[in-house]
Amino acid sequence: RIALDAPHLGVELASALVKTFPHDYKPEKMIELVGNKATFDAIVAGEDPNRIAEDWRADLEKFKQIRSKYLIYK
Repeated sequence: RIALDAPHLGVELASALVKTFPHDYKPEKMIELVGNKATFDAIVAGEDPNRIAEDWRADLEKFKQIRSKYLIYK
């Protein structure tokens, strides 16, 4: 869980599918898995997966700060 960044891996895989199979892969159904319209649009537009994941960093850090108050185990 600490070593694997599953959301980033998912974006990498989705980006690879869109790039490798542009005519065969239908990304429309992927929006339910991604759950974020901006991320979905960036994947379909062919943006760099690392840049897409970097867009989450500020919100993720803000969430971690809020969450830390409620963690029972640290």
